[in-house]
Amino acid sequence: MLQINELIFKWPNSIQLEVNLDASAGEIVLIGGPSGIGKTTLFNIISGFYEPISGSVIFNGKYLLSKPPWKRPVSTMFQSDNLFPHLSVRQNLMLGINKISEDIENHLHFLKIFSLIDRKCNELSGGELQRVALIKTLSREKPIILLDEPFSALDGDMIKKASILIQEHTKKTKSTTLIISHQEVRPYLEVEKRIELS
Repeated sequence: MLQINELIFKWPNSIQLEVNLDASAGEIVLIGGPSGIGKTTLFNIISGFYEPISGSVIFNGKYLLSKPPWKRPVSTMFQSDNLFPHLSVRQNLMLGINKISEDIENHLHFLKIFSLIDRKCNELSGGELQRVALIKTLSREKPIILLDEPFSALDGDMIKKASILIQEHTKKTKSTTLIISHQEVRPYLEVEKRIELS
């Protein structure tokens, strides 16, 4: 279980972010709230890139805030796709893993980008990059998945497909998945919880 208890973060001359959240294995949680309220900041705190004023982030009984980003059980898809433009799709996907697994190949086929696997990322459209970034995030096999606006460059049909992929991955791996999205995805996702930051 992921537990965020009395977490407080404040940017200078800005609003203060206060968060309490519990999310279980195999659960998808939507994170909502107006622009600038701190949704991406929350993901940066969980990932280890920002340090809060106070509070705790606990996963399966272990405190995460004292751990550096690379030692946290977290895979994050940020709004910027976080792909290396000079590398191919295949090379980007293989960073940190040994090989392109059958699951990854199936994901590429499902999101209709398998044919692009040897294309450089700087040759892809925004929607294609977003699909690659989503697959890369899921392939890290971390128990906490953070997806920041994973559908923003996708059309309706592809939002549905990406939602199904996230749903199936979360259930299969029993990961805890947090999603920030302005798109309406609940028709496609079994969302157990929605948290509104304010």
